[in-house]
Amino acid sequence: MRLVTLPLLATVAILVAATPAPSQGFPDQPIRIIVPTPAGASADTLARVFAQRVKGATIVVENKTGANGVIGADFVAKSPPNGATLLIGHQGTNAVLPHLDPKLRYRASSRCIRRSRQRPSRNSSRS
Repeated sequence: MRLVTLPLLATVAILVAATPAPSQGFPDQPIRIIVPTPAGASADTLARVFAQRVKGATIVVENKTGANGVIGADFVAKSPPNGATLLIGHQGTNAVLPHLDPKLRYRASSRCIRRSRQRPSRNSSRS
């Protein structure tokens, strides 16, 4: 009898110790999606459809228009880097404006993209 209870107690102790601890759920605050286009534009529609389909999170879509998207992109660049503020930009905010205006208050290549945890595409070629 004693030979059976010792392994049984050891197994129960291991199972109790191996149970996952409750973690703090993400997100612990509402996620804000900033869209630098007017309401009804394709980026705004995309953000709102995405917000409706995500379960278990509060997502707020805000339109911050003006200056060809600079106002919205600058707002996201100045937000705290906690992953709760996202930008759905367009070719103007991400590619064109950094080359046209050297005095921009944000850099899409260094400030905004660094916050995301994107992996390089498998199809991208390295030279």
